[in-house]
Amino acid sequence: MIKKTLNNFSIKRINFILFFLMFFNYTLISISNNSIFLKYLIFILNIIYLIVFLVFNYFYTKEFEENKRNIKNLIKNDSDNNKILKINNIYSENKDTHNLFKSIIINKNILKKDYVDLEKILFKFTPEFYLEEIFKKGIDRVKVGITVEKFIHVMFLDIIGFTSITEKLSPERALLLLNIYFDWIIEIIRKHDWFVDKFLWDWILIVFTEHDSEKMIKASIEIQKYIKNFRISDIWKSITIWIGINSGNVIIWTVGSKERMEVTIIWDIVNTASRIENLTRKFKEKIIISESTYKCISNNKNFNTKYLWEKVLKWKRKKVRIYWVEEIINLDLE
Repeated sequence: MIKKTLNNFSIKRINFILFFLMFFNYTLISISNNSIFLKYLIFILNIIYLIVFLVFNYFYTKEFEENKRNIKNLIKNDSDNNKILKINNIYSENKDTHNLFKSIIINKNILKKDYVDLEKILFKFTPEFYLEEIFKKGIDRVKVGITVEKFIHVMFLDIIGFTSITEKLSPERALLLLNIYFDWIIEIIRKHDWFVDKFLWDWILIVFTEHDSEKMIKASIEIQKYIKNFRISDIWKSITIWIGINSGNVIIWTVGSKERMEVTIIWDIVNTASRIENLTRKFKEKIIISESTYKCISNNKNFNTKYLWEKVLKWKRKKVRIYWVEEIINLDLE
């Protein structure tokens, strides 16, 4: 009954009226000519005013605490938004607070949706693994020069002969064929928990983050297996894919300037992987891995590998031992 009677009253106005009435009663006492009846009446009225004051302020405080509790629940992501939005505040101050609270929920949901949509788009341009490492301290602290060291496997994948093929095609036709090829590559590497670092024409840099390199070898073999099925036209019959793989610690690095930056990986492991991919042409083997990658295979019996060569690469000081991986293995590639 009290809540219905209040009808969005202001607690400040109610308290002001009650204090004014109590003060007015005390002024009556001074001019009451010592009337006992009037004094008792004023005393009783002030008691009633005080009770009304306590009751009204109790309900106001109860509403306020309920709003405050809901805000805390929202911060903890432990709230039922639909239930909160239906709360009916009686006092105007609490009603204003609740309206502001509702707008926060609405804006939060909108911002959350916008963030999720933006995140989906962002992951299409920058690998999620990189962002998770770089954004650990918060997106607002991202700047040029952030470095994170991680152990990863790096694969360089190149189409041999694609440039000569594109000379016979229109740019639109060449790009269409390349996009079809990329779509298929992405499907395979995602199945094996890889991700693409970057595309550069027909050349791809792929990264794998698990220590065990077995999935990585399976993915590279599956790529070679599929490319045979991909040769469905005269255009693709001469296509050959060369794959070079290396493993070790790299630096995930934000490079660029304040106005334009990107996340990439650097270090000797990446450069050596590129050199190993170039060696596929020399040995005419489609998949070549480094010794560090070979040692990361959990079960070498699952793969038919062969030692190829050990030598110091150009511009390097240490020898690199490489292995050839046969295209066919006794493993389920699906």
